[in-house]
Amino acid sequence: MSGKLANARLRIVLLTTLLLLFGIGGIFVLSNYFVSPIVKITQRVRRFTRGDLESELPLEGAEEFFEISRAFNEMITRLSQDRKNIVAREKMAKEIEVASQIQKTLLPRELPEISGLEVDAFYRAASIVGGDLYDIFPIGQQRYCMVVADVSGKGVPASLVMSMLRTVIQINASEATSAHEVLTRVDRYLQSNMPPGMFITIMLIIYDAETSQIKFVSAGHNPMLYYRAKGRRLSALNPTGMPLGMTSTISDDFDKRLEEVQLELKEGDLFFVFTDGVNEATNREGEQFGFDRLKEFMRGHLTGDEQPTVRQLSQALVSELDEFSGFVKATDDITF
Repeated sequence: MSGKLANARLRIVLLTTLLLLFGIGGIFVLSNYFVSPIVKITQRVRRFTRGDLESELPLEGAEEFFEISRAFNEMITRLSQDRKNIVAREKMAKEIEVASQIQKTLLPRELPEISGLEVDAFYRAASIVGGDLYDIFPIGQQRYCMVVADVSGKGVPASLVMSMLRTVIQINASEATSAHEVLTRVDRYLQSNMPPGMFITIMLIIYDAETSQIKFVSAGHNPMLYYRAKGRRLSALNPTGMPLGMTSTISDDFDKRLEEVQLELKEGDLFFVFTDGVNEATNREGEQFGFDRLKEFMRGHLTGDEQPTVRQLSQALVSELDEFSGFVKATDDITF
């Protein structure tokens, strides 16, 4: 009887031990099934905080952990792409800043001293880089070339075309005998070298200091405001001409359409050349400064008892534009 009891107790102990081992094994398997994904997610999060945005979590485990891993991988992918985009934008911003610095070096650092003529210039880009151009440079004994131009579009493409235009003008102006010839040669070059869809409006002037004469042409540009001191008369002069870079698609007789005007300057006379960023400056109500308001400004400052210097007139116009616009961000470059 005692032997049977001992055997029963032994079987119970063995069964209990077996069940206990089976339970421990089951718990280990289940805990590994549920805990292992959590450990991997935790380890991946730690790598993420150290800057690792490349490796992904394996899609495994229970459905909940599978979804968590997939969502985490998607988040990491988006963050990685966003970081690449930020780096690319910062690189582009740096390149645009460099382009802006290069562009500023292409504009005259200081205006030349010209016998019998007082000159001033102003340039303000609407963005970091602009498409407006002004330049004044000698082209011979007592002769000077003056340019104000506006390249269609904005930003880097317009600034690149502007840089090309400046170089082409300086090369051709040194060999030409008239403003008409300079612009005809420039247009001939641009027809085969301008990007499609772009064009340039330009006013180009040749000044002869010995005769005090100016000869000028306009390729679709704004009118020149000309003030004759004798008679105190302000007029808008707008010779005919087509924008540069458009003739290949519209017409082949650019030089025939280009009209050259000659004026002999007298003491106190003034001419004002500008881009449409001046007359199209906008205030907070969306109203433009306008050509009529510009003429009234000029007439009011030039017909008084005491005529201002060119520098004073420039400063007064900039103040007038800023006051009108209320320092609203300009949508176009302002150059005169």
